[in-house]
Amino acid sequence: MGKTIAQKIFDAHLRDSPTPKNMVLDLDVVLCHEITTPIAIMDLVEKGMDRVFDPDRIKAVIDHVTPAKDSKTAAQGKIMREWARRHKIKDFFDVGENGVCHALFPEKGFIRPGYTVIMGDSHTCTHGAFGAFAAGVGTTDLEVGILKGSVLFDPLYR
Repeated sequence: MGKTIAQKIFDAHLRDSPTPKNMVLDLDVVLCHEITTPIAIMDLVEKGMDRVFDPDRIKAVIDHVTPAKDSKTAAQGKIMREWARRHKIKDFFDVGENGVCHALFPEKGFIRPGYTVIMGDSHTCTHGAFGAFAAGVGTTDLEVGILKGSVLFDPLYR
């Protein structure tokens, strides 16, 4: 029997397989928004690991609360802006240049067939409609993606 598209994408992006049930995949794109990413940013800063694996492969947007509704959401936007500026993330879409991340990123051509994509958002899997393997991840996986450009998965097909 042939392989599924997910299996083919996993095989093409395999960096390491430390155990039979774990696959470390290289990421094509790490997507970020102002709700979940500031938590990851601040954690990386606290750990002394305020770096990005590749500023050209990180895409960021302020989209969930725009304009900010209170001081907390304003602070989240500020963290994103400063981080994007600090790391020269050119594909940062601030208030006035933004849109819904799940529409904006594909419209800009950042999601392509065969890509591996993560974001700290449960709707990230919708990017599978463009032939990508896309997964919503938690803070720790988002941090590793930002820092190393990889993510660990436990695939069912192995």
